[in-house]
Amino acid sequence: MDDQKSILEILETLMASAFVLPEGTSSFEYLRKLSFDGLSKRYETVTSEIRDRMDYELETIQKTGTTPVFLMLWDIAKFARINDIALSPGVGAAPGSLVLYCLQVTDVDPIRYNLLFERMLNNSLHGLAAFSIVSEHGGSEQLKDYVVKKYGRKTFMLLENMDIDFYDSSLVAAIKYVSQGISIDKGGKIDFSSIDYQDPAIFDHLTVEEMNNVYETFAYYIKNGLEDYISSGYIRGVKVESLEEMSAVFGIDRPGVDEKYLVYYSNKSNPASIQYECPQLEPILAETYGCIVYQEQIMQILTELAGFSPEQSDAGRRDLSKLASPDKVRTDFVFGNEKEGIRGCIGNGIQKRVAEAVFDRLMEMAPYTFTKAHACSYAIMVYQILWLKHYYPEEFLSFSKKRM
Repeated sequence: MDDQKSILEILETLMASAFVLPEGTSSFEYLRKLSFDGLSKRYETVTSEIRDRMDYELETIQKTGTTPVFLMLWDIAKFARINDIALSPGVGAAPGSLVLYCLQVTDVDPIRYNLLFERMLNNSLHGLAAFSIVSEHGGSEQLKDYVVKKYGRKTFMLLENMDIDFYDSSLVAAIKYVSQGISIDKGGKIDFSSIDYQDPAIFDHLTVEEMNNVYETFAYYIKNGLEDYISSGYIRGVKVESLEEMSAVFGIDRPGVDEKYLVYYSNKSNPASIQYECPQLEPILAETYGCIVYQEQIMQILTELAGFSPEQSDAGRRDLSKLASPDKVRTDFVFGNEKEGIRGCIGNGIQKRVAEAVFDRLMEMAPYTFTKAHACSYAIMVYQILWLKHYYPEEFLSFSKKRM
């Protein structure tokens, strides 16, 4: 964290010489203004919950000294839009940030999909999570050149030293090229921000195998796609009925996960059979049919059942995923830790045997869990491909043949 703090201080200085702020406005004040301006554009109704979330994220950004990073990400995304460089909806933990969503750096609503900001950034010693800017083919080089020219090579190198990188995605390119071809033929630009992401027509008869077929259509462009994930054959034919279920597919069907998640599909077929160790688990796990699929769910369990702070829950999630210090996490979870301000399950009225059973399940599943923010972003891109295929089948096939 000390190294990252030094880098952030240098970035702040370098940015000040290249980034023109309104007179009399600090960098943080400007970020706050941009964020709240974007808030009113992203949401028709800004509830107190959403406003509190924005205040909380901005406070954390200010405390961690990451304001220059967020402003540069906003600037880079703005440059990409102006120059028609397609970007992914988000990568990794970044879609968990409401600030980035309102700055139009990401395009996944963290409120709607219940994503956690703390998975990306919190006040713990671990600081800012790895961040990637993913663009269409050739876009990453243009964005790198822009950063070097505007902020200097030293700034670019410092960004790289903070686990922040640029790379291209064939799926982002495919979505852009198909959309552009349709726009030209039909005379109107496709706006993915206004389409229905729960369209029954898209999910009618949709199975994981069909999702796989979509990937195979773009096999020339897509590397390490879903076709590599389902070699086990565990989920072929399973019906996918929502974007949340698409997201869960990406969270579950990965090498090394195998039969551990077969219960997901049996529970999906028979929801009445799902049993929770305690009532507090249901709102956290109902979306994934009682299964622990995401890293964010582990964080929520630590927070909601045992009173871990957001920072403590992220640290606990990391320790459990790596099977590091499990005895300490278990003790804190079950009995609490007065010194660290953790109430513990028993302190929250949960019986010891129940708390230990929940923790055993956390230990079993933690190494296999996936970042929900990343899975959700991937699901959105695949949905966009499916949407194009359904509503513009001729143009979709035409593109496929040309690109193959």
